[in-house]
Amino acid sequence: MNTPPIAVRSPGLAAAPTLSPDAVLAWFGTRASLNERWLFTLDGRSGAGKTQLSDRLAQHYPRAQVLHLDDLYRDWDSLPSGVLRARQLVEHWRAGRSPSYKPTQWAGMPPREREPIHATRSLIVEGVGAGWVGQNIAEGSAWLEASREQRRIRALRRDGEMFAPYWVSWETQERSWFTAHPPRADVVVDASDLTDEERSAAH
Repeated sequence: MNTPPIAVRSPGLAAAPTLSPDAVLAWFGTRASLNERWLFTLDGRSGAGKTQLSDRLAQHYPRAQVLHLDDLYRDWDSLPSGVLRARQLVEHWRAGRSPSYKPTQWAGMPPREREPIHATRSLIVEGVGAGWVGQNIAEGSAWLEASREQRRIRALRRDGEMFAPYWVSWETQERSWFTAHPPRADVVVDASDLTDEERSAAH
């Protein structure tokens, strides 16, 4: 059974207009023009399409850097601590400092070097909890909304069988996080349309 859209339940999203993924790129464009250096956040539950949208934003703004919260969750049980670490990094960035972090080495992935966050460049933060990371700081924030089944298809296609055993436990963490920190965003993105590849993977 599909989880009801969280946008309906959260007062912090009730007044936000709903845009298509294409329309939200134009909306972010108006926000980017307001400041030379800006922060955008993309929040939503797992599989909502946050990473894909951040990739599209990065193509529009090649000098912007992207902070993926997946690189800060240390394991499948550390959503809150990963979000807190992201907030600390963003606060350093906001203060004009250039912090760095060591990306998590997930199973099957090669180790990576420390990643810098340059103080002089704009920043896109995407992941579960990203809205809280940019609260009272971000020039623009979006919540991506899709049904539970659509999100599950995307997440398992992206992460394969590695994620399958953890889907329910991660979902529980998301529910706990958003109960304690109700999501807020300037706009809601209708991310309900699956691509042809995603539809094929579901069958």
